[in-house]
Amino acid sequence: MTPTFSNSAVKLPHRRQTLALEYSQVAGELLSLSQALQEHLDVDKVLETFSHWIDDDVPHYGLRFVPAGQGAQSVVGEGRGERREFELAIHGECLGKLVIGLRRPVEACQLAKLEHFLAQLTLPLRNALRYREAITQATRDSLTGVFNRSTLESSVQRELSLSERQSVPLSLLVLDVDRFKGINDDFGHHIGDEVIRAVADNVSQALRETDLVFRFGGDEFVVVMPGSDGEGAVRVADRVRRRVAERPLVMGNTRILISLSLGVTESRPGDCVDTLFQRADRALLDAKRGGRNRVELAR
Repeated sequence: MTPTFSNSAVKLPHRRQTLALEYSQVAGELLSLSQALQEHLDVDKVLETFSHWIDDDVPHYGLRFVPAGQGAQSVVGEGRGERREFELAIHGECLGKLVIGLRRPVEACQLAKLEHFLAQLTLPLRNALRYREAITQATRDSLTGVFNRSTLESSVQRELSLSERQSVPLSLLVLDVDRFKGINDDFGHHIGDEVIRAVADNVSQALRETDLVFRFGGDEFVVVMPGSDGEGAVRVADRVRRRVAERPLVMGNTRILISLSLGVTESRPGDCVDTLFQRADRALLDAKRGGRNRVELAR
């Protein structure tokens, strides 16, 4: 007698059907999450998308990503609630630490699902971190970390256009290290590099958040100061000068006094990038002729 099979004989038991359906739903969610994350190459956007996506399953106030090594932290939402930390890595490469501020403790099933979500985050996050690093290398000076010369002209032109449209002042500050060649000759280029780093750090810390610092080349720096008139820029420039003069570079038994000469100009109607720089350079030359370690405003 030939055996026969009813349809019910090949159906999955109810529990297995449920598990298959749950797996299919989770797999679909993970695929959708992966696709959503890969739409962005900005680290903050990747993390914002991830935070929004997981909130239904893992309610949280916000999250903070601390990259491995150097690099800016990224914060999404509020930093409160019970904290859970996760080390993120892909193919043996440590990306950093993700800290999630939970609205309430997570259950084991939520934690398991969160770990699946985190697995989808690592590749898009690594891509975004590499993209940010490439942009940073293209726009930042490798020695000091401030903006490099290649981005200067476009930045000044942009700020000039904004200044004209919005009828707000704009000032430009040009500075260099007094007798820098003598420092290099007496102490060597390694110490000279440390002097340049110290100057960049002190200049950056003495400025306002809205000011932009560029290394123009060698020991020369340029500061773009949106919203600042000439007199205000002179006050800031003198604060820069005093900060650098009061903080000698100390390396072992070597103590090097550093001073700056600074030229300042305020934008005028009809200015272009070249005319702005020409006046600032003339003011810098006047500061050097006047004895160095001083600020001059272009007249």
